[in-house]
Amino acid sequence: MSDDLFSILRDYPQIYLACHSSHRARKGKTAAITARDATFLAHIADDGFTTPGALARHLSLSRSTVSEELKRLRALGLVAMEGAADDGRRVRIELSDAGREAIVGSSVLDADRVRAVLGQLRPAERKAAVKGLRLLAQAARALADGGTRKTEAKR
Repeated sequence: MSDDLFSILRDYPQIYLACHSSHRARKGKTAAITARDATFLAHIADDGFTTPGALARHLSLSRSTVSEELKRLRALGLVAMEGAADDGRRVRIELSDAGREAIVGSSVLDADRVRAVLGQLRPAERKAAVKGLRLLAQAARALADGGTRKTEAKR
């Protein structure tokens, strides 16, 4: 077993347990979203999933299913959709501020606890930690999509 593998298997549960949400109703929380809504929003939040087709492929859903869900999320004010500048047939999906808040409100991690953890790091450490987590998420997404990351050479 590699040291990197061991470190992740050892360290991730510590982060999860320290920051896990207690699932209590949050004061001032807006209308609840479903687990499915949260899944869609989390994938829209990432720069790699900005079109309905890409989202449908990643989630292994039909385009019509994704279209209906996006229509619902748009009606709730959680996403905005606009035609791509270079091709009027393509649609770009973006989170609204309410959509970002919904992700925070539905996360398995408690935002205040994560904020406290990040607050214990020096700015350079914080930036490295966030970048590292983003890289792991990108690689996990690529694996789930049946491919490999293309943004950086494999090491």
